[in-house]
Amino acid sequence: MDKKDWILLEGLQNDGRVSFAELGRLAGMSAPAAAERVRRMEDAGIITGYRAEVDPAKLGRPLQVIIRLSVPNKDYPRFRRFLAGAPEIMECLHVSGDAAVVLRAAVADVPALEDLIRRLSPYGQTATSLVLSTFLHRRTVAG
Repeated sequence: MDKKDWILLEGLQNDGRVSFAELGRLAGMSAPAAAERVRRMEDAGIITGYRAEVDPAKLGRPLQVIIRLSVPNKDYPRFRRFLAGAPEIMECLHVSGDAAVVLRAAVADVPALEDLIRRLSPYGQTATSLVLSTFLHRRTVAG
């Protein structure tokens, strides 16, 4: 990765829909050269995908929570299958420490949160925190 690759990567992280012409302008190269470098980063697995970011509150899930969960090793396969059927869980991190798993979820209201916690309880002890606000959202990885 050279400086131009980092410029392209930063541009894409800031706006996944940015044109190759604009990326090329940012990095001081032609649009086809920028496109080729982006393709190489995709092929190398550096760029893993493109997606739209959405506001869960505008989709009926205004309550965001962080749930720490201590899942015993023997229950991981069953827990991972549970995740596939739990659309309110937006992110799941396997971590070290007291809680083996940290979840970020978005729910409609307190009863929906209670239901989610009830469904998680067979997998281990939970500790839940309500997200009041976000100071930093998806920082760009920069070189």
